[in-house]
Amino acid sequence: MKYKNELVMLFNQAINNVKFPVYQSNARKLHESYYFLAYLSFLHNSIYYSRFSFLVNNVLISGIYLNEKVNAWSNAGIFTNMLQILRQKYIESSKFTNNNTLFIDGKIIINKFGTKSIGRCIKFKSNNTINRARKRRLQLLVDGNGTGLGCVIMPGNNSEISNMISILNKIGLPDANKWKKSKRFRKKFIADAGYNSERNKEFIKEKGYIPLIWYNKRKTKCEKKIKENKLTKKEMVVYKKRHLVENMNAWIEQIIPRMAKVFDKKIRNYLSMVELAFIYLFFKKGCV
Repeated sequence: MKYKNELVMLFNQAINNVKFPVYQSNARKLHESYYFLAYLSFLHNSIYYSRFSFLVNNVLISGIYLNEKVNAWSNAGIFTNMLQILRQKYIESSKFTNNNTLFIDGKIIINKFGTKSIGRCIKFKSNNTINRARKRRLQLLVDGNGTGLGCVIMPGNNSEISNMISILNKIGLPDANKWKKSKRFRKKFIADAGYNSERNKEFIKEKGYIPLIWYNKRKTKCEKKIKENKLTKKEMVVYKKRHLVENMNAWIEQIIPRMAKVFDKKIRNYLSMVELAFIYLFFKKGCV
Protein backbone atom coordinates (compact mmCIF):
# COMPACT_ATOMS: atom_id res chain seq x y z
CA MET A 1 0.00 0.00 0.00
CA LYS A 2 1.22 3.51 -0.85
CA TYR A 3 1.46 6.34 1.69
CA LYS A 4 2.64 3.98 4.44
CA ASN A 5 4.73 6.67 6.12
CA GLU A 6 1.80 9.11 6.19
CA LEU A 7 -0.52 6.43 7.56
CA VAL A 8 1.94 5.45 10.31
CA MET A 9 2.43 9.10 11.35
CA LEU A 10 -1.34 9.59 11.50
CA PHE A 11 -1.71 6.33 13.46
CA ASN A 12 0.83 7.48 16.06
CA GLN A 13 -0.97 10.82 16.39
CA ALA A 14 -4.30 9.05 16.95
CA ILE A 15 -2.71 6.80 19.61
CA ASN A 16 -1.61 9.91 21.50
CA ASN A 17 -5.03 11.54 21.11
CA VAL A 18 -6.98 8.61 22.56
CA LYS A 19 -4.20 7.92 25.13
CA PHE A 20 -3.94 4.30 24.05
CA PRO A 21 -1.70 2.35 26.50
CA VAL A 22 1.58 1.35 24.82
CA TYR A 23 3.60 -1.24 26.71
CA GLN A 24 7.23 -2.00 25.89
CA SER A 25 9.62 -4.35 27.68
CA ASN A 26 12.58 -6.60 26.95
CA ALA A 27 10.19 -9.34 25.92
CA ARG A 28 8.11 -7.04 23.75
CA LYS A 29 10.36 -4.67 21.85
CA LEU A 30 8.02 -3.67 19.02
CA HIS A 31 6.15 -0.38 18.96
CA GLU A 32 2.45 -0.21 18.01
CA SER A 33 3.36 1.21 14.59
CA TYR A 34 5.01 -2.09 13.60
CA TYR A 35 1.80 -3.95 14.35
CA PHE A 36 -0.04 -1.37 12.28
CA LEU A 37 2.32 -2.09 9.35
CA ALA A 38 1.57 -5.79 9.81
CA TYR A 39 -2.16 -4.97 9.67
CA LEU A 40 -1.73 -3.06 6.40
CA SER A 41 0.08 -6.08 4.96
CA PHE A 42 -2.64 -8.40 6.25
CA LEU A 43 -5.40 -6.47 4.49
CA HIS A 44 -3.81 -7.24 1.10
CA ASN A 45 -2.33 -10.71 1.58
CA SER A 46 -4.63 -12.77 3.77
CA ILE A 47 -8.25 -13.59 4.46
CA TYR A 48 -8.01 -15.41 7.79
CA TYR A 49 -5.94 -14.26 10.74
CA SER A 50 -4.96 -17.84 11.57
CA ARG A 51 -3.08 -18.16 8.26
CA PHE A 52 -1.22 -14.87 8.52
CA SER A 53 2.24 -14.05 9.91
CA PHE A 54 4.47 -11.00 9.49
CA LEU A 55 8.23 -10.74 10.14
CA VAL A 56 9.63 -7.38 11.26
CA ASN A 57 12.91 -6.66 13.12
CA ASN A 58 13.47 -10.43 13.51
CA VAL A 59 10.16 -10.71 15.38
CA LEU A 60 7.38 -12.87 13.98
CA ILE A 61 3.90 -11.38 14.48
CA SER A 62 1.18 -14.03 14.38
CA GLY A 63 -2.22 -13.32 12.89
CA ILE A 64 -4.06 -14.36 16.07
CA TYR A 65 -2.16 -11.81 18.16
CA LEU A 66 -2.65 -9.20 15.43
CA ASN A 67 -6.39 -9.81 15.62
CA GLU A 68 -6.30 -8.97 19.34
CA LYS A 69 -4.43 -5.75 18.57
CA VAL A 70 -6.99 -4.74 15.91
CA ASN A 71 -9.83 -5.40 18.36
CA ALA A 72 -8.15 -3.14 20.93
CA TRP A 73 -7.55 -0.39 18.35
CA SER A 74 -11.15 -0.52 17.14
CA ASN A 75 -12.57 -0.44 20.67
CA ALA A 76 -10.34 2.55 21.51
CA GLY A 77 -11.58 4.38 18.39
CA ILE A 78 -8.12 4.87 16.87
CA PHE A 79 -9.25 4.50 13.25
CA THR A 80 -12.21 6.82 13.86
CA ASN A 81 -9.85 9.41 15.36
CA MET A 82 -7.51 9.12 12.35
CA LEU A 83 -10.42 9.86 10.01
CA GLN A 84 -11.62 12.77 12.18
CA ILE A 85 -8.17 14.41 12.07
CA LEU A 86 -8.09 14.37 8.27
CA ARG A 87 -11.75 15.29 7.93
CA GLN A 88 -11.35 18.38 10.14
CA LYS A 89 -8.39 19.58 8.08
CA TYR A 90 -10.34 18.96 4.88
CA ILE A 91 -13.50 20.81 6.00
CA GLU A 92 -11.40 23.86 6.90
CA SER A 93 -9.66 23.82 3.49
CA SER A 94 -10.70 25.57 0.28
CA LYS A 95 -11.37 22.23 -1.47
CA PHE A 96 -14.41 21.58 0.70
CA THR A 97 -15.57 25.20 0.41
CA ASN A 98 -15.44 25.07 -3.39
CA ASN A 99 -17.31 21.77 -3.43
CA ASN A 100 -21.10 22.26 -3.53
CA THR A 101 -22.47 18.73 -3.20
CA LEU A 102 -22.80 16.00 -0.56
CA PHE A 103 -24.20 12.53 -1.18
CA ILE A 104 -25.47 9.70 1.00
CA ASP A 105 -26.16 6.12 0.01
CA GLY A 106 -26.14 2.63 1.47
CA LYS A 107 -25.42 -0.90 0.33
CA ILE A 108 -26.05 -4.34 1.76
CA ILE A 109 -22.89 -6.19 2.82
CA ILE A 110 -23.01 -9.97 3.06
CA ASN A 111 -20.98 -12.32 5.25
CA LYS A 112 -18.35 -14.80 4.13
CA PHE A 113 -20.93 -17.57 3.68
CA GLY A 114 -22.59 -15.71 0.80
CA THR A 115 -26.29 -15.89 -0.02
CA LYS A 116 -26.85 -19.63 -0.62
CA SER A 117 -27.82 -20.75 2.88
CA ILE A 118 -29.86 -17.68 3.83
CA GLY A 119 -33.40 -18.99 3.43
CA ARG A 120 -36.58 -17.20 2.54
CA CYS A 121 -36.75 -13.42 2.64
CA ILE A 122 -40.04 -12.47 4.31
CA LYS A 123 -40.17 -8.94 2.89
CA PHE A 124 -39.87 -9.88 -0.79
CA LYS A 125 -41.38 -13.41 -0.44
CA SER A 126 -38.72 -15.01 -2.57
CA ASN A 127 -36.07 -17.67 -2.00
CA ASN A 128 -33.57 -15.91 -4.26
CA THR A 129 -33.26 -12.60 -2.40
CA ILE A 130 -30.92 -11.55 0.41
CA ASN A 131 -32.52 -11.81 3.83
CA ARG A 132 -31.94 -8.26 5.02
CA ALA A 133 -32.65 -9.12 8.64
CA ARG A 134 -29.44 -11.17 8.75
CA LYS A 135 -27.28 -8.67 6.90
CA ARG A 136 -25.77 -5.25 7.52
CA ARG A 137 -26.20 -2.02 5.58
CA LEU A 138 -23.20 0.25 5.07
CA GLN A 139 -24.06 3.98 4.91
CA LEU A 140 -21.54 6.31 3.25
CA LEU A 141 -21.36 10.11 3.25
CA VAL A 142 -19.36 11.36 0.24
CA ASP A 143 -18.74 14.84 -1.19
CA GLY A 144 -18.42 16.03 -4.78
CA ASN A 145 -14.66 15.50 -4.79
CA GLY A 146 -15.16 11.78 -4.21
CA THR A 147 -13.92 12.03 -0.63
CA GLY A 148 -15.50 9.93 2.13
CA LEU A 149 -16.53 12.04 5.13
CA GLY A 150 -17.96 9.29 7.30
CA CYS A 151 -19.59 5.88 7.48
CA VAL A 152 -22.02 3.95 9.68
CA ILE A 153 -23.17 0.33 9.72
CA MET A 154 -26.81 -0.38 10.55
CA PRO A 155 -28.95 -3.57 10.54
CA GLY A 156 -30.04 -4.51 7.04
CA ASN A 157 -33.75 -4.59 7.90
CA ASN A 158 -33.80 -1.01 9.28
CA SER A 159 -35.48 1.62 7.13
CA GLU A 160 -33.26 4.34 5.64
CA ILE A 161 -36.11 6.87 5.76
CA SER A 162 -36.68 6.62 9.50
CA ASN A 163 -32.97 6.31 10.37
CA MET A 164 -31.46 8.96 8.11
CA ILE A 165 -31.27 11.67 10.81
CA SER A 166 -29.66 9.33 13.35
CA ILE A 167 -27.18 8.17 10.65
CA LEU A 168 -26.16 11.75 9.84
CA ASN A 169 -25.83 12.58 13.54
CA LYS A 170 -23.53 9.60 14.05
CA ILE A 171 -21.42 10.49 11.03
CA GLY A 172 -21.45 14.20 11.86
CA LEU A 173 -22.95 16.18 8.98
CA PRO A 174 -20.87 19.37 8.48
CA ASP A 175 -22.80 22.56 9.20
CA ALA A 176 -23.30 24.57 6.00
CA ASN A 177 -25.26 27.52 7.40
CA LYS A 178 -22.34 29.92 6.87
CA TRP A 179 -22.68 29.35 3.09
CA LYS A 180 -26.49 29.56 3.14
CA LYS A 181 -26.64 33.09 1.69
CA SER A 182 -23.89 32.50 -0.85
CA LYS A 183 -24.93 31.68 -4.42
CA ARG A 184 -21.52 30.35 -5.34
CA PHE A 185 -20.80 28.13 -2.32
CA ARG A 186 -24.35 27.06 -1.29
CA LYS A 187 -24.27 23.34 -0.51
CA LYS A 188 -26.65 20.75 -1.93
CA PHE A 189 -27.49 17.43 -0.25
CA ILE A 190 -28.37 14.62 -2.67
CA ALA A 191 -30.02 11.29 -1.93
CA ASP A 192 -32.19 8.72 -3.68
CA ALA A 193 -35.88 7.97 -3.07
CA GLY A 194 -35.06 5.67 -0.15
CA TYR A 195 -34.45 8.76 2.04
CA ASN A 196 -37.41 10.83 0.88
CA SER A 197 -39.52 12.30 3.70
CA GLU A 198 -40.52 15.79 4.80
CA ARG A 199 -38.86 15.28 8.18
CA ASN A 200 -35.53 14.43 6.55
CA LYS A 201 -35.76 17.43 4.21
CA GLU A 202 -36.41 19.80 7.12
CA PHE A 203 -33.41 18.42 8.98
CA ILE A 204 -31.17 18.96 5.93
CA LYS A 205 -32.45 22.53 5.51
CA GLU A 206 -31.68 23.27 9.18
CA LYS A 207 -28.08 22.25 8.48
CA GLY A 208 -27.90 24.81 5.64
CA TYR A 209 -28.22 22.47 2.65
CA ILE A 210 -30.57 22.42 -0.32
CA PRO A 211 -32.17 18.92 -0.33
CA LEU A 212 -32.27 17.23 -3.74
CA ILE A 213 -34.00 13.93 -2.97
CA TRP A 214 -35.68 11.86 -5.62
CA TYR A 215 -39.43 11.69 -5.05
CA ASN A 216 -40.84 8.26 -4.24
CA LYS A 217 -43.87 7.85 -6.51
CA ARG A 218 -45.14 4.85 -4.56
CA LYS A 219 -46.41 7.19 -1.84
CA THR A 220 -49.13 8.73 -4.01
CA LYS A 221 -50.95 8.42 -7.32
CA CYS A 222 -51.73 12.13 -7.47
CA GLU A 223 -50.08 13.50 -10.64
CA LYS A 224 -50.12 17.05 -9.25
CA LYS A 225 -48.00 16.02 -6.26
CA ILE A 226 -45.63 14.09 -8.49
CA LYS A 227 -45.07 17.15 -10.72
CA GLU A 228 -44.53 19.43 -7.71
CA ASN A 229 -41.88 17.15 -6.24
CA LYS A 230 -40.17 16.35 -9.54
CA LEU A 231 -36.63 17.69 -9.89
CA THR A 232 -36.07 20.45 -12.45
CA LYS A 233 -33.60 20.13 -15.35
CA LYS A 234 -30.92 22.12 -13.46
CA GLU A 235 -31.42 19.98 -10.37
CA MET A 236 -31.20 16.81 -12.48
CA VAL A 237 -27.76 17.87 -13.73
CA VAL A 238 -26.56 17.98 -10.11
CA TYR A 239 -28.47 14.83 -9.10
CA LYS A 240 -26.76 12.77 -11.81
CA LYS A 241 -23.44 13.31 -10.01
CA ARG A 242 -24.72 10.82 -7.45
CA HIS A 243 -22.66 8.18 -9.24
CA LEU A 244 -19.74 9.35 -7.04
CA VAL A 245 -21.22 7.72 -3.94
CA GLU A 246 -22.01 4.59 -5.96
CA ASN A 247 -18.42 4.50 -7.19
CA MET A 248 -17.14 4.83 -3.63
CA ASN A 249 -18.33 1.28 -2.89
CA ALA A 250 -16.12 0.02 -5.72
CA TRP A 251 -13.16 2.23 -4.77
CA ILE A 252 -12.97 1.03 -1.17
CA GLU A 253 -13.21 -2.61 -2.26
CA GLN A 254 -10.39 -2.01 -4.73
CA ILE A 255 -8.20 -0.54 -1.98
CA ILE A 256 -9.05 -3.35 0.47
CA PRO A 257 -10.43 -6.40 -1.43
CA ARG A 258 -11.25 -8.07 1.89
CA MET A 259 -14.20 -5.67 2.25
CA ALA A 260 -16.30 -7.42 -0.40
CA LYS A 261 -17.65 -9.68 2.38
CA VAL A 262 -17.68 -9.63 6.16
CA PHE A 263 -15.05 -12.04 7.47
CA ASP A 264 -14.70 -10.51 10.95
CA LYS A 265 -16.78 -11.62 13.91
CA LYS A 266 -17.05 -8.03 15.13
CA ILE A 267 -18.75 -5.63 12.75
CA ARG A 268 -16.74 -2.79 14.34
CA ASN A 269 -13.59 -4.21 12.74
CA TYR A 270 -15.25 -4.08 9.32
CA LEU A 271 -16.15 -0.43 9.92
CA SER A 272 -12.50 0.23 10.81
CA MET A 273 -11.46 -1.08 7.39
CA VAL A 274 -13.92 1.31 5.70
CA GLU A 275 -12.47 4.21 7.70
CA LEU A 276 -8.95 3.13 6.72
CA ALA A 277 -9.98 3.08 3.04
CA PHE A 278 -11.39 6.62 3.42
CA ILE A 279 -8.09 7.74 4.98
CA TYR A 280 -6.16 6.25 2.08
CA LEU A 281 -8.36 8.17 -0.40
CA PHE A 282 -7.66 11.43 1.45
CA PHE A 283 -3.95 10.98 0.72
CA LYS A 284 -4.49 9.64 -2.80
CA LYS A 285 -6.65 12.60 -3.86
CA GLY A 286 -4.37 15.11 -2.17
CA CYS A 287 -7.12 16.51 0.04
CA VAL A 288 -4.81 17.00 3.05
